[in-house]
Amino acid sequence: MRAADAHASGEGPTLRVGDFARLDVDRERRRGHGEAVYCAGKTPDQVRGIARAVVDRDVRTLFTRADDAHAAAVREAAQDARYEPDAQMLAWPPDPPEPTGGSVVVLAAGTSDLPVAREAQVTAVHLGRRTELIADVGVAGLHRVLAHVDTLRAARAVVVAAGMDGALPTVVAGLVSAPVVAVPTSVGYGASFGGVHAHRLRARRRGRQHRQRVRRRPSRRPDRRADMILRCRRSLCNLRAVHRCAPWSPFCRGRWQGPMWSRADRGPRARRSRGSHGC
Repeated sequence: MRAADAHASGEGPTLRVGDFARLDVDRERRRGHGEAVYCAGKTPDQVRGIARAVVDRDVRTLFTRADDAHAAAVREAAQDARYEPDAQMLAWPPDPPEPTGGSVVVLAAGTSDLPVAREAQVTAVHLGRRTELIADVGVAGLHRVLAHVDTLRAARAVVVAAGMDGALPTVVAGLVSAPVVAVPTSVGYGASFGGVHAHRLRARRRGRQHRQRVRRRPSRRPDRRADMILRCRRSLCNLRAVHRCAPWSPFCRGRWQGPMWSRADRGPRARRSRGSHGC
């Protein structure tokens, strides 16, 4: 039974699996992307039971952070599930939807950041986006990222996975007009505290130039966020990490009326609520 028929059958949008899981089978209709099962912390038996329920209800699902035992359990229930070991992900059904809309470019600052970058790329592919992965273009050699400027500027969204000092997202945000999703990774020398430096100090304080930050080593969130940006472009004006409708922003279709929270302005503009600028 398909998720779209859940309400008509009286079963509702929640699918119970034993006493350990409740799957949100209505999420694709409601949010535009399907369910994701985070395998880390789950036993293979639990993952196997969830996979069987997913196949029975024909629900498009991603299994993330899956080790070899989890992958074997999923394939017992869904033999045709696509396994991406470098991204630690499985997808069912195995074939992604036809690409639509804009493209997503995923950057990995270093080879050590590739697992996170591949996770983002696989997620984008199964959300129906054209993707391109560019690896090992960190700021230690700027010529490496500058060689791909044309590709970056043609993208509708850019995901940047970077550890160490987390400097690459800021460099990319200064080169492109598309939104940049910064993904600090748990990669770094002892002085970088295993990626905490990039997460807490750099990516947080540099929240400028239409860029968003996600938590360290996220599971599938970067490209889900990029996909939502592409599907709902107007929502960019409400993101805290985005300049509030700067005159140069390609995402603001309204007329520039000055800073929204100017203390010097006590007139109608100061009382204007967010989102009333015409975007």
